[in-house]
Amino acid sequence: MREEGIVQEVRGDKACVRIAKKVSCVHCAAPCIRGEKGDTILWADNAAEARPGERVTVFIPDSAILSGAVLCYGFPTLFFIIGFFIAKLVFLLSDLYSFLFALVSFALSLVLLRYISRYLGSYFTPRVESTETIRS
Repeated sequence: MREEGIVQEVRGDKACVRIAKKVSCVHCAAPCIRGEKGDTILWADNAAEARPGERVTVFIPDSAILSGAVLCYGFPTLFFIIGFFIAKLVFLLSDLYSFLFALVSFALSLVLLRYISRYLGSYFTPRVESTETIRS
């Protein structure tokens, strides 16, 4: 997926890019970081060495979007379900204790997900591909 936006700030090798709100965003429930006008604000690798005020193209691999969704939603859900059945069938716990064991498994999955995201972070990070100076 490629989006166009304007660089707001640069810190080291990262650029803060403001992407204008699209018509499709009105119906979307995704919790993006929103600016004052509802625009999306994201930090991206500044491979093109863009400067504040430049119009840029930001690239996010489609596979990264799908993989990120599977990791963020599927991984904890899977841990919850597996934790419940392990507690119920292996440890022969009651429903209440199985549920509590599943919640602990869910919390453990979030901690593991944090470490996994640090390891795979560069795969999911958007990248600034090209720049264009805005003339007034």
